[in-house]
Amino acid sequence: MPAHESLPPQDSKAGLARSAGTVSGLTLVSRMTGLARDMVFANLFGAGAAADAFNIAFTIPNVFRRFVAEGAMSVAFVPVFTEYHTNRSRTETLELFNVTFSWFSLILSIVCGLAIAASPLLVRLFAPGFESDKFELAVYLNRLMFPYLFFVAMTSLLVSILNTHRHFAAPAAGPILLNLAIVGSALTLHENLDPPITAMAVGVLAGGVLQLALQWSVVRAFGVRLKFSFTRGHPAVRRMLLLMGPAAFGMAVYQINILVSRALASLLPEGSVTYIYYSDRF
Repeated sequence: MPAHESLPPQDSKAGLARSAGTVSGLTLVSRMTGLARDMVFANLFGAGAAADAFNIAFTIPNVFRRFVAEGAMSVAFVPVFTEYHTNRSRTETLELFNVTFSWFSLILSIVCGLAIAASPLLVRLFAPGFESDKFELAVYLNRLMFPYLFFVAMTSLLVSILNTHRHFAAPAAGPILLNLAIVGSALTLHENLDPPITAMAVGVLAGGVLQLALQWSVVRAFGVRLKFSFTRGHPAVRRMLLLMGPAAFGMAVYQINILVSRALASLLPEGSVTYIYYSDRF
């Protein structure tokens, strides 16, 4: 179908209904596997020092994820991608995809590198009550898991491209792969790694890679071949940056709440951070 054409109203409505049903079903499966993931985590690690360290270490890249991935993609990337996909030529649209892919991957790589180097400062900010071994474990796990930010943010970029093609199944299935990867890693590796909680971090990384691989394969099936193109001054990229500002400000309010709650919990008796995590998940 040419980029400038749209589906007939009846087909559009039927397609929307099918997509809604697919997303709803996959979201339900995602929630079920998420519950299984938390049950496995609770059964293996309970609510002790290791669990606290993992939850802080995993919270930090997730906070960054909500800034650079979820907020940016939903508010900035998707509308601009859709406008190009609908009203511009395929060549212009692919150029935009490539430029965005290139600059976003570079920025993410820099952010991840800086965050890994600054892990002790980040852990101290999110968990000022952690000391000695607990603090060192949180720093170690955070450094190990921070590349997850790159994988999940790039996944969000590919999801934005898929949304412009009206494909929603693979994006909805992505979190299922993350949950299954964490469950599988925790069950099979916790007795072979030291400390055992490292198995959870390995699962997070594996889940990030699997999510990215899934979206990449579907994007390629739509004929999109991403390649590096660091063109400067692309007008659509400037529009995205302008849209990302207000989105980041709005996301900051909720992230401050997470930061404060985790910081206060770290000052309480051992296990408090994990208790907050469990309650928040439910």
